[in-house]
Amino acid sequence: MTELIITLAPGADRKGVAERLKAAGFRLEQELEALAMLTGHADPEAVARLGAVEGVAAVEESQPVRIPPEGPQGGAR
Repeated sequence: MTELIITLAPGADRKGVAERLKAAGFRLEQELEALAMLTGHADPEAVARLGAVEGVAAVEESQPVRIPPEGPQGGAR
C-alpha cells in the first residue's frame, strides 16, 4: 500500500470526493478540512485512477518530514 495525500479542487464537495475515492480503491484515514486535503492509502495500481476522480486536484505520495534536534548541532535554538 502507498501512503497518499489527496488535494481537493477548489469548491469540491469533500464528502462526495471521499466517497468516489473510496469506490476507486482509496482507504481514507484523515480528512483535513481546513487544508482541503485527504490522507490515506491505496494500492500502487490505483493511484492513476484516483487522480481521475472528479474533484481531485492532485494525488501525491506522502513523504517523511524530519526536524533536526535542538541544540548546538544546528537545530532550532
